[in-house]
Amino acid sequence: MSAICALSMCACCFSQSETRSITVTGVGNVSVSPDAIVIDLNLSSTNKSYSKAMEENALKVTQLEKALEKAGMSKDIMTSSNLNIYPRNESRKDGNTWKEVFIGYCCSQSLKIEFPADTKQLGKVLSAVAGCDAEPGLNIRFIVKNPEAVKNAVLKNAAENAKSRAEAICEASGVKLGKLLKVSYNIPNHDYNSRSFVNFSMKAVAAEAEVADMAFNPEDVKIKDEVTFVWEIKD
Repeated sequence: MSAICALSMCACCFSQSETRSITVTGVGNVSVSPDAIVIDLNLSSTNKSYSKAMEENALKVTQLEKALEKAGMSKDIMTSSNLNIYPRNESRKDGNTWKEVFIGYCCSQSLKIEFPADTKQLGKVLSAVAGCDAEPGLNIRFIVKNPEAVKNAVLKNAAENAKSRAEAICEASGVKLGKLLKVSYNIPNHDYNSRSFVNFSMKAVAAEAEVADMAFNPEDVKIKDEVTFVWEIKD
């Protein structure tokens, strides 16, 4: 982890009635290797029968669970994030007019598979999923599993560097750093996903007996935070 500190010093007022202060903004930059892989899956089944649509979707989930077991993993690592069931209509032209025609009930489900970062295991999972009849849509992400630890590390780093710089400025100015008066921090919306991605052909993968180990090293997740401190200045 590394940190860069950007500094700004406020105008010091020497009036006895006001507190003299120094303002320093610490900028922390942290780079962390992804330690987990997430595969987002989407299933969809449409049938004119509500119960049949549900049954078809449940069958696809079972097929995915068997695929995971084939890859040597527990089916319990796959979790559901949402399940939607809704009537699906389609616009069709009838003479000079358009009509909404009922196609059936659509059952869509989003699932997630998460496991420790291991590209060899990823290859096995992709091979098993591509070979099953569920035919899910999927997206692969490389993530930092514990973002709070990264967040705390970058904030601590920024704080330590800001204080160190503030003390150096005070020493050069012939004054001393006093008590901390104020801390300003706007909580950012960080993305803890690596910018690297894997794009492949499901048909090509399904045609292979086994996917070879991927020589793939995902890009580090880079996090930046800024914290501003105001200290009192003493003679």
